[in-house]
Amino acid sequence: MAVFGKSKAWQHWISDNLDALLLYSKWQTRNEADAQDVLQAVLEKTWKEFKMQDPNTIYALVCRKIRNKATDLYRSEDSLANREKKYGELIVMQSDEDHSEDQWFGSFVEAKESQRLLLTALNKLDEELQEIVILHIWNELSFRGISEVTSLSKSTVADKYQKAVTQLKEKLKTINEVCNF
Repeated sequence: MAVFGKSKAWQHWISDNLDALLLYSKWQTRNEADAQDVLQAVLEKTWKEFKMQDPNTIYALVCRKIRNKATDLYRSEDSLANREKKYGELIVMQSDEDHSEDQWFGSFVEAKESQRLLLTALNKLDEELQEIVILHIWNELSFRGISEVTSLSKSTVADKYQKAVTQLKEKLKTINEVCNF
């Protein structure tokens, strides 16, 4: 992250938000290496475009750029894989097993069992609901910020968040009952 060395505000903003942004980047990508690459590219490009602005004003924009960069990365990779497969070449793609769920939450959840239960419940939600929960809880985005990232209205985001929380409570209750039989 040496490219950000000239701006104290940016250094401070990155150190405060790096874990949450990396979590979101991991959620958007297939493995940790891609997550780090996507996040670094987005932060560098964003800094170059907005280095004269207060970085605290562009958090939702950074999340949107992470989402778009990850989508572009996999569209490109998937397109390449399809072309190579079509012409008889084999491409070995990293499996989703490299998307280590144990590393998702980094310093956010201390207890492995709590992390496992929460992740199990979170993974049972629809992807759209997962994204809203991750952006709101771990990235601390407001519903307005999430609406900027997802292109949904603020009220739709709020409704979907409430739906996700309700579903998570039910799933965690069910998981807890099964574990404590």
